[in-house]
Amino acid sequence: MKKYEVKNAMIKRKYLTWLKESGECVQSTIDSVEKSIWKYEEFAKGADFASFSKVQAKKFRDWLSKQKKSRGKGLISLTTQYNHLSHLRKFFSWLSGQPGYKSRVSTFDANRLKLEKEQAQIATSTKRVKYPSVEYVKGLCASIKIENELDMRDRALIAFHLLSAMRVAAIFSLPIGCFDLDGLIVFQEPKEGVKTKGTKTIVTTLLRFDEELLQYILAWVDFLVKEKFYDKTQPLFPRTKLGHVSDKNACFVGKGLEPVFWKSEGPILSIFKKRTKAAELPYYSPHKFRHAAIAESRKYCRTEEQRKAISQNVGHKHVGTTFAYGNMDDSKVNEVVSRMRLQETDNKAEVLKNYTDDELLDELKSRR
Repeated sequence: MKKYEVKNAMIKRKYLTWLKESGECVQSTIDSVEKSIWKYEEFAKGADFASFSKVQAKKFRDWLSKQKKSRGKGLISLTTQYNHLSHLRKFFSWLSGQPGYKSRVSTFDANRLKLEKEQAQIATSTKRVKYPSVEYVKGLCASIKIENELDMRDRALIAFHLLSAMRVAAIFSLPIGCFDLDGLIVFQEPKEGVKTKGTKTIVTTLLRFDEELLQYILAWVDFLVKEKFYDKTQPLFPRTKLGHVSDKNACFVGKGLEPVFWKSEGPILSIFKKRTKAAELPYYSPHKFRHAAIAESRKYCRTEEQRKAISQNVGHKHVGTTFAYGNMDDSKVNEVVSRMRLQETDNKAEVLKNYTDDELLDELKSRR
């Protein structure tokens, strides 16, 4: 073991523990931070973290820009570089306040762990996200021929992803008792085992985009409670019970349900892939259904209060975070902007009216 490896490992563990206990980072983010620190250790060849300086910052940034992707196909992206540098900048800034490092590591040097301005803009530019429409979800659900309880579950699961706009982890860890049928309210409660981001308690009202999709969900809950006799502590979407095809065939197939929670999102991804393939529809990951729900909700928000309500409903602190999801596609932007009255008008009330995108289109079409 090299001279400083133990010292580095101890201070790194202290930092990662601090991140976890502060509650500001979810485990996936902490894992990413650790990978970034490993990247710096690879560059520095195990040198003491206390030897970090502005020269080291520049050398590391240059070294990082020349690193290849894990599979060797091209260099790592600017976005990946940006994330590594951001994690390390925060780490060394924190380190500058720790005993034994205060006089040797400075926040000024840590702040040199940045991309050039133009590169940072490229790295953080918003990507266009494709997501399914409500009609797509209805078509996908309708394509599932109900022959057994697995078919019922999968149809309800797909509908629930759209109408709840919940994250996948929260859905697969949700017990029946956290769903209030009368109010159509989902209580995403970590103390009940629900895996929310940042272990936040989130109260979500189902978005009634379509009554048929809603009925799939309600019928599913009714089936679990009245026919399967599941209690409130058991999963709303239980995992598949596997069994052998036959006594002579050792291959495993789904043999129904068992009242056990899934441990990860892998089985749900498989369900979505299987059902879209059978329906001959393009595949969208479950998280894209969250984008779809937010984009659809956006059409009906006519006041700031409504926007805030939707934002809180999906578990966001800030409205801006919510409405960064589901941006209009280019053709919609072009249609709205090209028909806007961008010149002055004598009708001040008309200028001050707070149009939604759809209201604006309707108003403009009526003036043709």
